[in-house]
Amino acid sequence: MKKSFHESLVLGGSRGLGQSLFQKLSQQHKCVALSRSTDPKLDLTQSDSMQIFKNAVQENSFSHIFYVAGGGPHGAFFDKPLHSHKWAFELNYFKPVEIAYYLKSILFKGVFVYIGSAIAETYSSSQSSSYSLSKKSAVKTLLSLSERDLKVRVFSPPYMNTSLLPPKAWPRLENPELIIEPNMVAKVLIEWILDSLNESLDPTKTFDPRHFDWLQSFTYNLPNRKDY
Repeated sequence: MKKSFHESLVLGGSRGLGQSLFQKLSQQHKCVALSRSTDPKLDLTQSDSMQIFKNAVQENSFSHIFYVAGGGPHGAFFDKPLHSHKWAFELNYFKPVEIAYYLKSILFKGVFVYIGSAIAETYSSSQSSSYSLSKKSAVKTLLSLSERDLKVRVFSPPYMNTSLLPPKAWPRLENPELIIEPNMVAKVLIEWILDSLNESLDPTKTFDPRHFDWLQSFTYNLPNRKDY
């Protein structure tokens, strides 16, 4: 029998890719979004966030949990306060890892999907160092987990037209053709998850844009620069 989505949870579904993903999934099946603009309100950097998350998991039968939340300060490292870098690591690394611990403890049988960043994972940056390092660390940690303990998939899109990409970021100013609309990325994400579940692609835990012809032009052979 062909596998499909059953019920989904989108963490960070208030805007950008999370919002697009929630809208598309909601057209197909039951989907719950938790974010700073939902009821209950979920701020993944706050102490009550795990209990809100656990309540949602216990009250539903999710087949897929998408961790779309992410962020970090943009600018020279020492120009930003230390707490902003700590916030980035809490949101991008420690919270998804804490969630993974919990899902393993309850023997979660679904798929935990972490949204990485192709740019952050490929290039170093002087303007978003804590974001890049925390994303890269989370990806490496989650991909090291055994499938026997927790089924994890990592989807790392290129530049997207969201608020995470600052107005003065160089792609907006110099190479806007590198920026993809989040609704298009959400469509590819859903297709990739379904393909990986049904093993129509080579079994893989990470997203490869070469599987999709229209994405081949969005490769990551970017200029040699440090201001991503």
